[in-house]
Amino acid sequence: MKYIILVRALPPRTPMKELVDFLNKVKNFSHTKTFFNTGNIILDANDKMDKKAIDKEVCNILTDNFNMNKPLLAIFNLDEYKDILSSNPFDEPEKSVIFFPIKTRLEQDDFDKEIESKCKVVDGTIYYLGPTSSKISSEVKVFRIIDRKTKTGSNNEYTFRTWNSSQKILALANKE
Repeated sequence: MKYIILVRALPPRTPMKELVDFLNKVKNFSHTKTFFNTGNIILDANDKMDKKAIDKEVCNILTDNFNMNKPLLAIFNLDEYKDILSSNPFDEPEKSVIFFPIKTRLEQDDFDKEIESKCKVVDGTIYYLGPTSSKISSEVKVFRIIDRKTKTGSNNEYTFRTWNSSQKILALANKE
């Protein structure tokens, strides 16, 4: 089965070719690919592997070979990932950012009503419409609120990708 693994905070300059080589050495993994140098992994896992086993194998590789302390992974099979992208509630999804849940899932009620127009939660996935950085702090206020609620060490850890990157990851996953 094909999986998409999104690593939260992969260290800069992590050699992707080495990461792919280590992952392909795991007897239950094959056809490993990465997209960008930001922790986007696509691989096929043996049907005997569930998400917990995949998480353990990938975390061990990241910890033992790339000095990551307690790696955080969002793991989805290809159908789940497609469902997340197709559930984007905004009319202009290309302007959105998707916060993928790692462990716990937030609900719409976890956010103030004032940001509701820019932040939607669907089945625990957070969709944000707006910039991630700007010289005008009011433009990124909602992003910062979401980021604070989902940062590493919180009880609601997420990792985010832009819509454009998410689409490119899907396109690469769909290639054989």
